[in-house]
Amino acid sequence: MLLAEIEFLQKREVELANESVCLRSKIAEMERFQQANTATGQELNAMHELASRNFFGPAIIEGGGSAYSHPDKKILHLR
Repeated sequence: MLLAEIEFLQKREVELANESVCLRSKIAEMERFQQANTATGQELNAMHELASRNFFGPAIIEGGGSAYSHPDKKILHLR
């Protein structure tokens, strides 16, 4: 009986060691993936700089018209 229990625990130890190796490799893979997809501080600063720029004129943002509107010209509607 004691011998069977020792054999079972040895098999279980090998199974746990294999699971540990598998989990460690998955963790390492996820860390590499996260590092590959993480922007550096310099890249983040550049993204914030672009996002903070105002690409539209104040008249467009405030609803004051279009940048391409010409009030002195008539609009031609095509059918």
